[in-house]
Amino acid sequence: MGTWNKQALCAIGAAIALAGCSAKQADPQPGEAGGQPNGTEQQAGGFIVDTTPVKLTLFFDMTFGPEDNQQNFILDPLKAKYPHITLDIIKRAKGSYLEDLMAQGRTPDIIYNWNGEMLSYADKELLFDLEPLAKTLRFDLGRFDPAPLEAIRATTGGTELYGLPFESGGMATFYNKDLFDKFGVAYPKDGMTWDEMIEIAKKVSRTEDGKVYRGLSADVVDRMAMSLSQLPVDGRTNKASVQTDGWKRAFETAKTIWSLPNNAPDKLNDTGQRSFLVDKTLAMDPTNNILYTSAQYFHPKNGLNWDLVQYPSFTGQPNVSGALTPSVFLITKTSKHKESAMQVLDVVTSLEVQRKIVREQGRMTPLADKQLQQQLGQDVDYLKDKNMKAFLLSQPAQPKQYSPFNTSSNVILRKKFEEFFNGKDVNSALREAEEQIHLDIAKQLSAIGK
Repeated sequence: MGTWNKQALCAIGAAIALAGCSAKQADPQPGEAGGQPNGTEQQAGGFIVDTTPVKLTLFFDMTFGPEDNQQNFILDPLKAKYPHITLDIIKRAKGSYLEDLMAQGRTPDIIYNWNGEMLSYADKELLFDLEPLAKTLRFDLGRFDPAPLEAIRATTGGTELYGLPFESGGMATFYNKDLFDKFGVAYPKDGMTWDEMIEIAKKVSRTEDGKVYRGLSADVVDRMAMSLSQLPVDGRTNKASVQTDGWKRAFETAKTIWSLPNNAPDKLNDTGQRSFLVDKTLAMDPTNNILYTSAQYFHPKNGLNWDLVQYPSFTGQPNVSGALTPSVFLITKTSKHKESAMQVLDVVTSLEVQRKIVREQGRMTPLADKQLQQQLGQDVDYLKDKNMKAFLLSQPAQPKQYSPFNTSSNVILRKKFEEFFNGKDVNSALREAEEQIHLDIAKQLSAIGK
């Protein structure tokens, strides 16, 4: 585990779980909380199951998608496989934030979020290493692709596995075929670099009949930087780390894109998704997998004639996309029913459920099942003829340890990118960003008396 500023992390919720900072949890023993329960049955695959009727609470700390998702991917398959478990689902909303639930003595057994937010549970003493429990219950972790597991472990900088991935994420470049046809420009291809896409964008970016058509989005600059394994704060030390060649390269590439004639967005650091999906004035949008979150816009009735190709790579780093950002189910350390909670995780990561999210929604599975990975969107009529393999062609960038200050630091970086775009020297912009990040971190620590 990396070296941590323990006072800061414990105060703001950013490090490894407080109780687990100095030593890895011992394997639970049969009959103990977290150990093999009394009165169990063993499934064909070896997974040991506690069949005692129990009610669990699952907290969605981020959206799980459309309302029917929880029924199709959690409740119905859970009832079919483990009918002794009743699951109460609570969604994050005003009056029902995690802090509210904990104050009411209703700390959930399971939390759903993405790996980048896992650190927020550290100071609440909710992080729980699943690996010893998986070993005791003979839960097979070998069926997962190592990459999303590595991303989860890297988030907190240790070897602990504080959650299991529900989906892996994935990145690609969506493009508007009608705009390329309109201007007689060849479609982009798999395997292109940012430089090559910029050259294509020059041919598509133009103004006709008073309407501006933009060729390429740079997305937010911090997402681009993740392709170079760049985060704003070193998670091991909680010190700013932006005066690097990687951040400089991301800043300069994003500026090159936004500086193309007719390609400047109304607002810098814009994801480009509205321009692509709604306005239909953006030709190429390299971004994360938004097929299921924006399904209504990709449907033919929206009138968007689209396809996708591989996410662009930086020259010298072929076939490397951004870091994986898997969505994660965590079992809380305070749960009195960890064995039963593990059965819920068994359901949501089962081949049956994973087949549904892959085939019906085009989501990337975290399972190491090559055949399943090739079935992206195959049950969706309008996805069958799309270049869905584009999501599979890139390797994720090397994951790095997160910091609790990443989000606030990215706000500073985006502002400094705007100043750089408007004429400030890149080295000055990054130096000032680093100085402001240090001041911001100190201010946050001071606010909590550290």
